[in-house]
Amino acid sequence: MYYIERIYPGIYQFLLLFFVLPNLIFASESIDFLEVEKCLEERSVVCNGTTYYVSPNGSDSNPGTLTQPFASMWKVGQVVQAGDVAIFEDGNYIEPNRVDFKTNSGTMDCPIIVKARNQHQAKIVFTTASQGAQSIWIIRPYIVIEGFDLSKEVKGTTTSNQIIRIYGRDAMNEYGNHVTIRGNQIHNAFEEGVKSYETTGLIVEDNIIFDFIH
Repeated sequence: MYYIERIYPGIYQFLLLFFVLPNLIFASESIDFLEVEKCLEERSVVCNGTTYYVSPNGSDSNPGTLTQPFASMWKVGQVVQAGDVAIFEDGNYIEPNRVDFKTNSGTMDCPIIVKARNQHQAKIVFTTASQGAQSIWIIRPYIVIEGFDLSKEVKGTTTSNQIIRIYGRDAMNEYGNHVTIRGNQIHNAFEEGVKSYETTGLIVEDNIIFDFIH
């Protein structure tokens, strides 16, 4: 079905409308169409990706499973690859390190997705140890950051003091194009909540950004 969708999208939609969904309806009297939509959107199995879990009660020495989750977004930035999904449980996260997405890239079909399980309920605070500049640094393509509450413990005093910085090109010719920043609450820094440089295909949507000085 995946290959039909990719190569013949019109045929895929026809099969979905007239064969797949009707069978689902007849199979059950109560269909959760949000779950159907979620299943259709998920690509982790097709992409052979891994789903990682993160919890305030986790540890970065854990394997990142549901029962042994990671503890930080920093760790997620070190391990995720194309097709991977990292899900953050509700709670407060103290992040002493800058989070870098500079090791692995997502792809158009298999992006790297880093998301809160419940919107704005995973609250990540970047502490004084990471105050000097950007809190999240993205220089790889097809990265999705979704649903977080992101802030700094203390506002900085320079224009480099930002929450998310996306580089479309840097001195090493590494690229952060086709990045998506969606549905986050971003606040309490000196400069911008989201700042990009020479990017293409950037999507910044449905974010609440406030409490900045410059």
